[in-house]
Amino acid sequence: MRIGCAQFKSMYTFLEIGGVNPVQGISEAIERMRRELNDLAKARGISDPLVLEKSQELDCLITEHTKQQLKGGVKGDRNTDS
Repeated sequence: MRIGCAQFKSMYTFLEIGGVNPVQGISEAIERMRRELNDLAKARGISDPLVLEKSQELDCLITEHTKQQLKGGVKGDRNTDS
């Protein structure tokens, strides 16, 4: 099942409403998806349809994360506690 990019945008709203730091949650999701994509590509090859679909999902997630950062919807994902 292909996940549309719009679903990642709603993920930010869901995390914010739930009191979760959306940057941390999305950053963790990006890293998890990258690992999954790498494992899948090693197992199936980079031109496998499932690998390409997962890659497109990762692209959407990264794009939405970047858009939110650029419009000021989220703060940077570095820990700024001193």
